[in-house]
Amino acid sequence: MESVWKLDGIVKAVGTPKNLEKWVLSMGSFLGEAFRHLYGGRWEWSDHWKTWGVTFPLGQDGEDAAHVFAKVQKRFVDGEGDSISFMGEVVDQRVKGIIP
Repeated sequence: MESVWKLDGIVKAVGTPKNLEKWVLSMGSFLGEAFRHLYGGRWEWSDHWKTWGVTFPLGQDGEDAAHVFAKVQKRFVDGEGDSISFMGEVVDQRVKGIIP
């Protein structure tokens, strides 16, 4: 989880990149793979959101998904208020059953 927390710092250091799409693809892939690995998730396409996300189990409560590419893009565009670290904390607490 520590590597997920560092992504906000990377975005801050990069600033506004000329090649935003490549940064979103690279960092979103990293974030998705981290969630997949940490929580036993899987990549899935969302027809509703028209993007890839990582679906992860919530114990007896079914599943949820994190739309990692959208989150990374929002962090670059909207700034610190769209924290990747916060998303990581929410996913972690949802998987652990702390947040319903």
